[in-house]
Amino acid sequence: MIDNPSALPEMHDIVTPPAASWWPLAPGWYLLAVLVVTLLALTLVLIVRRHRRRRIRNAALKQLQQQPPASLPAVTLLLKQAMLGYFPATRVAALSGSDWWQFLVQQLPRRRRAEATAWLTPVQQQNFQDPASGSDAYQDAVDSYRRFARYWLRSALPPQKGAGHD
Repeated sequence: MIDNPSALPEMHDIVTPPAASWWPLAPGWYLLAVLVVTLLALTLVLIVRRHRRRRIRNAALKQLQQQPPASLPAVTLLLKQAMLGYFPATRVAALSGSDWWQFLVQQLPRRRRAEATAWLTPVQQQNFQDPASGSDAYQDAVDSYRRFARYWLRSALPPQKGAGHD
C-alpha cells in the first residue's frame, strides 16, 4: 500500500528486459553443426566409394542379363573381365582349369560354397565339349554357369578384405 499518495505520479512504468536473442549461438551449437557437417561429408564419401567399387560388377551383371553368353568360354571371359577390376591381372590371367574353379568358389561366403560347387559340377564336366554340338547337356551347363556367374558377381564382388583366405 502506498503511504504517500503524492508519490504515485513520480513512479515509472515497469521496464521489461528485451527478449533474449538467439544469435550469437552458444558454443555447443557450433560443435553440433561441425559434427553434423562432418557426418554428412563422411556419409557422402562412403556412398561415392561404394558406388565406384560396384560399378564394374554392375556393368558385368548388366551385360550378363542383356547379352547372355552362349558358351562356357564366353561366361568365363565375362567373369575374368569383371575380376580384372578387383584383382591383379597377373593373378587372374594365370587361373585356368581346377585353379579357376577353386578360386571362384573360394571368393564366396563359406556357407554358399557347397551350393556353388553343385552349380559348377555340370560346367566342369562339359567344359571341353564343342559348343557347336548343341547338346542338351552342354546347354544345361551353360545355363548353370550363367546362374552361377550372376550369383558369383553379386556375392563375391567387390571382394571383402580377407575373403578367400581360409
